[in-house]
Amino acid sequence: MTELAPILDVRTVLGEGPIWDNGRQLLHWVDILGGTLYTFDPISGEDRASDVGQLVSTVAPWRGDEVMVTVSQGFASFRELYTRLPKSLKPPTVSVAP
Repeated sequence: MTELAPILDVRTVLGEGPIWDNGRQLLHWVDILGGTLYTFDPISGEDRASDVGQLVSTVAPWRGDEVMVTVSQGFASFRELYTRLPKSLKPPTVSVAP
């Protein structure tokens, strides 16, 4: 049996669309109704939030520190301007039974 534990304590209105950025080794996702882009660095444990300023429905890695986001008015390039969120949970505990 596999046991999983949360690694983040993030509260969103409507969190969706986790996307792995292989080049930067980051996990991005959005809070659609909250207009927020979240980015998690699993190596450092740092979680960051960026206010997009409008509804945002998905994110995709693009170039450098920019991502492409779909917003209520179309597609947009967005440079991640972070607010660092406090670490509130420990790294995951995972065990697998034979």
